[in-house]
Amino acid sequence: MQKGAWKKRINSQLENLGTYSPEYSVAVDSLADALAQYDSTMKQWRDSSKANGFKTLQMVVEYTNKAGATNLSRSPYYIITVQLRDQIMKYCKELGLSPTSLSKTTEVSGKKGDELDEFMSRFK
Repeated sequence: MQKGAWKKRINSQLENLGTYSPEYSVAVDSLADALAQYDSTMKQWRDSSKANGFKTLQMVVEYTNKAGATNLSRSPYYIITVQLRDQIMKYCKELGLSPTSLSKTTEVSGKKGDELDEFMSRFK
């Protein structure tokens, strides 16, 4: 998916959660960029693996160093996707788009506390 489509999707999710704010535009833009890069990297990784005759993604590749020795090394695609996943999760947490961060956001806003207080007041 392209960056613009990701931005629309993220903003839509924020609106559905009731947490959208124009002030989040920088974080939304960064998250959309990371997601678009992730999609592109995954496509390149799949294409590269298929071109080399693999049915699944190659996690390791052969690497020949300057001395001519061949070793197994982690795939550059694997390394990039792990980094992008970490970055994506950080932005999702920042924007309240993960279950944990959303629950913390609703607790801070008092929504959960009000319901809990009401429930607990029945037993006093």
